[in-house]
Amino acid sequence: MLMAKLAALAGAGAAAAAGIAAAGRFWLKVRHEYVESEKVTRPLRLLFFSDLHGRNRHRMNLDIWRTVEQLKGIDLTIVGGDFILRRAHEVLPHLDGIERLARRAPMFAVDGNHDNRDYRPLKRLLTERGVSMLNDRKLNLKLNGNSVDIVGLRDYMHLKRVKGFAEADTVMHSLSPDILNICVSHQPQILDRYSMCSADMFLCGHTHGGQVRFPFMPVLFAPNQGLFPKFGYGWYSQDGTAMFVSKGIGATHFPIRFWNRPEICVIDIIPREFWA
Repeated sequence: MLMAKLAALAGAGAAAAAGIAAAGRFWLKVRHEYVESEKVTRPLRLLFFSDLHGRNRHRMNLDIWRTVEQLKGIDLTIVGGDFILRRAHEVLPHLDGIERLARRAPMFAVDGNHDNRDYRPLKRLLTERGVSMLNDRKLNLKLNGNSVDIVGLRDYMHLKRVKGFAEADTVMHSLSPDILNICVSHQPQILDRYSMCSADMFLCGHTHGGQVRFPFMPVLFAPNQGLFPKFGYGWYSQDGTAMFVSKGIGATHFPIRFWNRPEICVIDIIPREFWA
């Protein structure tokens, strides 16, 4: 009798834990990161998010724009692609929030593999709301007294299968080691090609942090990388270049995030002497 009760309690506990883990996809996390750099003289705060996959804000059950509006001191917003799943109109419920954010600080974005299914109308919708789409381009900005080059690259698989790397190679090899270079590309495999350039930081998404996770386990699967991917989630360093891979916000055809809360990331870049 006692064993049966213990088994029932264990089963109920496991079911509750699984329910909490699965419900985590509705519980947005604001991740804060701090990076020191000798290339800035004053602190610089950027907001990074990726993989909105915004078919319907109610389906996501995430009031992400209310959370974003509570963030203070944002100097720059970068979006790592995959605004949609299939069609450009899926981003419509989010355009007001995107526009309000773009009014607060410069906002830049790149395309993701899903965005390329309806890229031209999506680009038009985003551009009309103040988002600058970077297609293998570099822009210099003055932000809080700092000179910063923002580089945006097309989606890695689009470059590999459709466009080719010529323009991306040109812009990446033009980076100056004397300026803070922040690069964004949807898929993190791009680091293998450009880690030897003068990029200080890559910001990427695409993996959804594995989407289905288990405690104390590494990322099990990532699209275009397969099982136990080289770049799954979090910070990586290669040849002196740092890369942050976000878990992202939404989900794709498999609408479950297990033990894997969606996130947006605030990155504070601090002058190196600040810590001295």
